[in-house]
Amino acid sequence: MDFSAAIIGAGPIGVELALALHKLKRFSIIHIFEKAQSVGGHIDAWKFVRLFSPWRMNVSELGTSTVESTFGCSFQKDEIPTGDDYLRDYLKPLAEFLKQQTEIVFHFNTAVMGIAKCGYLKGDDVNGLCRKNDLFRIVDNDEQSFHANVVFDCSGLYSVNNRKCLGSGGLPAKGEKILYQNANVHYLIEDILGEKRSQYSGKNTVVIGSGYSAITMVQSLLNLKSEDSSTQITWITRKSRNAYERYENDPLKERDSLSKFGNTIMSGNHKSINHIGGYSGIRQFGSESMEKISFQLEHNDVWISCDNLCVAIGYLPNTKLYQELHVKNCWATDGLHSIAQLIHNSNCLTQSHPSRTSLLTTEPMFFVLGSKSYGRRSSFLLSIGLQQIEEISRYFSGNID
Repeated sequence: MDFSAAIIGAGPIGVELALALHKLKRFSIIHIFEKAQSVGGHIDAWKFVRLFSPWRMNVSELGTSTVESTFGCSFQKDEIPTGDDYLRDYLKPLAEFLKQQTEIVFHFNTAVMGIAKCGYLKGDDVNGLCRKNDLFRIVDNDEQSFHANVVFDCSGLYSVNNRKCLGSGGLPAKGEKILYQNANVHYLIEDILGEKRSQYSGKNTVVIGSGYSAITMVQSLLNLKSEDSSTQITWITRKSRNAYERYENDPLKERDSLSKFGNTIMSGNHKSINHIGGYSGIRQFGSESMEKISFQLEHNDVWISCDNLCVAIGYLPNTKLYQELHVKNCWATDGLHSIAQLIHNSNCLTQSHPSRTSLLTTEPMFFVLGSKSYGRRSSFLLSIGLQQIEEISRYFSGNID
């Protein structure tokens, strides 16, 4: 039986998946929808950042052999690439190979608005006995319809549109809605030492968040301050101390270095940064001009003012994309319920290998792969996504009629 497939997202997981499906020769057509103008749109936004993990953890054997044999691309597998290296030397060459395949159709500058079943509403056939044989209908931002037997949501999380709110409890703070229009408020990691240097040098910047994106920006701001002492830095975190868990003999040296650096600052041993711990949310934003930002934290009447506000508190999965389907999400992560049961700790290197059953959703022939399958959890690694694709390949290699 031939299948038609739709892949939402042409990032690393979407492209690697398309390559794996192409090898199976079971799909008559594979549509790949990407809202950016080329593959790896999310990566392009942080291409100046160096990854924690080496090449060998971020590429598949099939992908590596494809770019080497087709384009002569090669890389040292133990070296750690930047986002730009990954795009230039791996993902874009893979996409060029896929474009040459007759069953692969890319749809760039195309955002998918929703996925449903053609002949069934969400409340129909709740046992799924009939709807599993029905085609999926995919609608894009121009209200064009596409149909497929199988749909893979690989759309990821990293987007301003998926930002979390800054108010307590995860809801908006007063005045936050108008804040989104301020050009000096940033929800993606900033190239502070590169093209955005003039925007931060000699300015007062507040960074909110205690993940690796946050501490990466704090570190960049400190480097900038060493050149221009008038640069001011405030770092606001939920935890007061030791927000970064460290692991004995951590093989990801860059991760361990940042973790140590972040915990040192939170202990008060760095006088160049004003660190505020115990943050539970922002109460309200001021109504000043768009050139200056001011706000009050919960349980504190002091107003904090800054020129730049860098928000690094994570992202939410866009589950509205498949709200018309039968998909069981975890109540705590908003990722797949079956995947959440495998995430036992915060160390991304010790996550359980995804099983085939963990990837099957309650909507037959609909799959959520990549970081979106983890939902709010930040412990996803690209190597885990590659393991997910291996399981998908095994599944579609068998008799699934």
